[in-house]
Amino acid sequence: MRVSLIYARSNTSIQPPLGLLWIAAVLEQDGHHVQLVDPLPGDERSVDDVERFAPDLVGLSILTTEYPRARQLTQTLKKRLPTARYCAGGVHPTALPAETMADLGLDFVVVGEGERTMQEVCERLANGSRLGEVRGLVLPVNGKAVPTGPRPQSPIWTSYPCRQGTSSTWSGI
Repeated sequence: MRVSLIYARSNTSIQPPLGLLWIAAVLEQDGHHVQLVDPLPGDERSVDDVERFAPDLVGLSILTTEYPRARQLTQTLKKRLPTARYCAGGVHPTALPAETMADLGLDFVVVGEGERTMQEVCERLANGSRLGEVRGLVLPVNGKAVPTGPRPQSPIWTSYPCRQGTSSTWSGI
């Protein structure tokens, strides 16, 4: 699968999006093509980069302070890439999954740590399987937000690969 992971940055901090880096590493280990996008505020070239990459899945990492930027990016990308699937994770979607999913028109929300959840999501989407069995999601079902249940957590420093020297494209910082 082709996956664009976007940090909806609204400030000029140079802190890299570590959660997205871990998710990218796990997905790349499974053979997925991953694009990391970490645009500075006002940099609209990132939307063009995502469109050229032509992802099957677009995932946004959202802090509450970045929510307006995430909304703007999602609206723009959905116009340009209407067949892609869209999801979000991070602090804001974890705290308000139903509201985030409805407001942004997402296919699902990742709740809590997303490394193993996104790994399973991509595996199932690539195989044409349903997502209802994937723990750690909130899915839209008949107009309602339905949680799939919590995913057991494992310490990231012992079980996840470190993303070094990979072939992914990364625009932004």
